[in-house]
Amino acid sequence: MNVGGQSQERAPGVPTGVFVAAVLLALVVLGLPFASAWSASPDLGHGWALPWLIGWLLWERRSSVVSAPPWELSWYAWLGLVGLAAGVLVTRLLLGAYPLLPTVLWALGFIFVIFALSAAALLGGRKAVRVLAVPLLLMLAGLPWPSVVENAVVLPLRAGLTTITVEVLNAAGVPSLANGTVIQIPGGTVGVDEACGGMRSLQASLMIALFVGEVALLGWGRRIALLGLSVATAMAGNLFRVGLLTCAANSGGEARLHAWHDPAGYLALICTLLVIGVLGWRWGGGGAMLAPSPDGNWSTGLRVSKRKLVWAVTVLAIVVSIEIFVQGWYGARSHALASQPEWRVAWPMKADGFHEDKLGPTGVEALNADVYAAASWRPPAGGERSAYTVEWRTGQKARIFSLQHRPDICLPMMGSQLIGRFDVPPVRVGVLTLPFSGLEFRRNEKLVYIFTLLWDMDEARAFVHVPVTQGWLMEFRSRWLDVCERRARVRVQLCTYQVTGASSREEAVEIFRREIEGGFMVAASDSVMRSKVPIFGQIHTGR
Repeated sequence: MNVGGQSQERAPGVPTGVFVAAVLLALVVLGLPFASAWSASPDLGHGWALPWLIGWLLWERRSSVVSAPPWELSWYAWLGLVGLAAGVLVTRLLLGAYPLLPTVLWALGFIFVIFALSAAALLGGRKAVRVLAVPLLLMLAGLPWPSVVENAVVLPLRAGLTTITVEVLNAAGVPSLANGTVIQIPGGTVGVDEACGGMRSLQASLMIALFVGEVALLGWGRRIALLGLSVATAMAGNLFRVGLLTCAANSGGEARLHAWHDPAGYLALICTLLVIGVLGWRWGGGGAMLAPSPDGNWSTGLRVSKRKLVWAVTVLAIVVSIEIFVQGWYGARSHALASQPEWRVAWPMKADGFHEDKLGPTGVEALNADVYAAASWRPPAGGERSAYTVEWRTGQKARIFSLQHRPDICLPMMGSQLIGRFDVPPVRVGVLTLPFSGLEFRRNEKLVYIFTLLWDMDEARAFVHVPVTQGWLMEFRSRWLDVCERRARVRVQLCTYQVTGASSREEAVEIFRREIEGGFMVAASDSVMRSKVPIFGQIHTGR
């Protein structure tokens, strides 16, 4: 029977609001990994706006959900619960160990959308699915891009942005030179990676373009055009930001660069969003872009069958049970970890020219470490030394950030030329055998030798990243092994030691081994290290 243009299901039934509440609670539990990803990665911070944007769109279109005949609950809806339970269980276990794994987050995102659309179909049939599909798919805009897209899009954009900025600065009379993604100026250097914050405004701009296109009910041609313009506007905003920060660094040094870093970013992002919003408003006719909702309570008198409510409550019970199981699965291991021997650096604070190298606010955000220390000095035998140590002690940050901050990635972007890799004999420090790796660079016509150690503090061995070139099946197997071992918390130490002044790899290795085993690194228990080993550094609260 239809009343006021809205379809109703006859008694006995239950109020529609009860069904909707069960569905929303299930979606909240399903969306918890998205919230964790938005908190863990600065580049995904815009995702926090998505629940509000999507919620507003759904509320504005609530009458459309129940203005058409609903679908009946059939056997394949119940069969789909088996697939939903299996998919949620696998993705949640993987995200417990790898919270920012793009492919798994996207898989969970599609499960999220399919369940929400299924619930919408049970309320308003095909029309509800058609009306709510795009708002729900907007959730996927808050997920990290797969590494293939990141490497194919973001890295070339950074390099192009650096080149264009240098050309503009030179034309404006500011001498500058591009080295990778670093701009060298008389007043210092500016890294494009830091200046544009990982191009995060690009993804935020795409999200807003999708939202504005849906609000304005634009045709698909104009929506695609708006997406293209959002990319161009985001690039122009980043170009403005990089240029402004470079001029600030050239005139006032690092202090002025940090002072302008956040205001320049906010200004560029606001301008980008305003341009997208104005274009959508004009293309949408310049008036109210969403039809006003009808007056009155949209759910008054509407009821759904008890079978549909049982289906929704079953989904809620499944996702809640899986969440409880995942928390218990990983929580059991955190209480069973045995204390392992660790290493610490005894910095040569009395060495000639010793000085601490501190991170700026941008570096702190990019590294996302719990402890960081770095210094440079000149040893008595001549040459130059520098080192830095990083520790990730909370959550799963080490899985992501220890892989991103490597000399073979960072130094070429700063203008150094990678000559090659070489083997380093294990270094003995107390009861520990430390497996360093070696890299040879050429910087300003000098040979620089870098020795790097990535150490698993829980297993007392080298930290092993999952290889990305071994095929998806082997990659899944490696990741699933971490799931089976319940490794939700990963504690990792990174040490990088630089030797300048050696004439060959062999000499550099000998110098390195002698200085490391001669007291630069020590192995001891946590209590001994805190009481007897002189350390310094920047200590941050893990997120």
